[in-house]
Amino acid sequence: MSYKMLKDPVALVLLLIAAVALPSSIWMLLTPYHWYQTFPGKIPDFGDFNVHFVRDLGSAYFAWSIACIWAARTPAVRVPVVGITTLFFLLHAVIHVFDTLRGHVHSEHFLLDFPSTYLPVLLLFWVLIVARRKQAE
Repeated sequence: MSYKMLKDPVALVLLLIAAVALPSSIWMLLTPYHWYQTFPGKIPDFGDFNVHFVRDLGSAYFAWSIACIWAARTPAVRVPVVGITTLFFLLHAVIHVFDTLRGHVHSEHFLLDFPSTYLPVLLLFWVLIVARRKQAE
């Protein structure tokens, strides 16, 4: 990591997101049932275990982690890469809100899901706003 990246708060946030999402994605891909049973978000509350689905989600998180690393290292690609990444995380969060509001899972999931589902969306929106402003300069 370069000194310039360490001074760039946008790059640091993107690397933080990748640092959290990448290990989780690898966990999903390599040991999906273990991830399903032990992830702090009480994943079994959302439905029965499906190895294919968990690995699909792990693949998506792996790709978004790499996208965040790329955007952290390459400011010129931040707006489109972070825009698409934000769209995925936003849709994922909306599905969680919908499932919680309709009573599919207990309301405790608003708090349980915050660190891994809602916080990344907020951070990515912030990154997108800052990146757009810098691009316009």
